[in-house]
Amino acid sequence: MKFVDVAKNAAREAGDLVLEFKGKEKGIHFKAKRDIATIADKKSEELLHKILIEDNFNDHDFLSEESPFNEHGSNFRWIVDPIDGTGNFAHDNPLFCVSIGLLDGKVPIAGAIYVPTMDEMFSAQIGKGAFLNGKRIFASKQKKFYDLALAVEMPPKENVIRQTLLLEKKLALHHRVRTLGSAAMDLAYVACGRFDAFISAYLYTWDVAGGTAILNEAKGKTSSHDGKTIDLTQKYFNFVASNGPLHSKLLEKLKG
Repeated sequence: MKFVDVAKNAAREAGDLVLEFKGKEKGIHFKAKRDIATIADKKSEELLHKILIEDNFNDHDFLSEESPFNEHGSNFRWIVDPIDGTGNFAHDNPLFCVSIGLLDGKVPIAGAIYVPTMDEMFSAQIGKGAFLNGKRIFASKQKKFYDLALAVEMPPKENVIRQTLLLEKKLALHHRVRTLGSAAMDLAYVACGRFDAFISAYLYTWDVAGGTAILNEAKGKTSSHDGKTIDLTQKYFNFVASNGPLHSKLLEKLKG
């Protein structure tokens, strides 16, 4: 079975599981001050580990937002976010997803992002294209910088929020900036043309590993704010994603 097929199956099963918790008492507690974790997060992670590692690739490494790194010394590393958009989920907002990415060394080679409330499955495997519910997708062809549809994410850290607001001001766009509350969904939306670009001053690798694989195959681009290639084996970094044609202008503005 192809890596992407296993990833899609795992994302869908975890998404269906998460939906069973939606609207119920979620056992909310606080972690890292303002970040929210739920029972559903942990149950989703356990299912992802079972499908990806125990049932299919038991010699692969596994990294999740919710647990310590499970390392087997493999060149392959699954990076998952059991619920990206946990804050939305905890407040009964439908904008959340399950995100899965697979690295071969430092190269993202497969990804799956499933939005269970909308039954949308974004997926890709390197060299095979990016898809939404089985239909090929591509990033937008937007070239007019000031008309771009931009998404941003601001993790619950006051200094990062200030940085992100300053970045927005630098760009001086004609349209209002959007924020979904899920970086994985933001990347999926850039990949299918719903957004033209996405920026953040601070993200974790599990936020973007799956989305990076998908956007690459949709002919988009990603980098750090200084234009360097993102190392997804690192825990966190600043991040820029675009449809491709807008990328150099975005970097120029962010440096200005």
